[in-house]
Amino acid sequence: IEGEEMEFRADREPELSPALPALFPSPVDNAVSFEATSLAVPAYTSIVVRDAEGEFVERPNDPTEFPRGSYCVETTGAVKSTLRVEDAELSVSGVEGPESVEISLDRPATVSLGVRSLHTRPEATITVPDDPEALAEAVSVLGSSIREFSAERSWPTLRGYPP
Repeated sequence: IEGEEMEFRADREPELSPALPALFPSPVDNAVSFEATSLAVPAYTSIVVRDAEGEFVERPNDPTEFPRGSYCVETTGAVKSTLRVEDAELSVSGVEGPESVEISLDRPATVSLGVRSLHTRPEATITVPDDPEALAEAVSVLGSSIREFSAERSWPTLRGYPP
């Protein structure tokens, strides 16, 4: 996405299959699913744990364990990503910094990984001739970069570039 990479290491060679972006509580550009028991998230990555509906649970600053449930783990690094896991106990073994963060499950489970761009440049531009009708038509497409209509639309990763 926008030429950026963020490497996740699974405990086994993943067999990737497409996943539905609708599985995630916030918009994602692309998604895959695979089976894993643990994942290593790159160093200097911020982690936020949310429930399956996207409600904030915790920003782990220390190794933390979460009871059986469905979770979305947001990671912010080179790209914004969300790991979704259902019906599993979850443990997070670290915080942002120079060490990778280990996310472990109590059993092998299907992990869905969705990613979206951090939008550092526009995807496209609108060129408008010096004509009021053309300007009116251009104004009608200015909101097309908005992907979310909740309060989260103020997040740079959800509003495109600009507005």
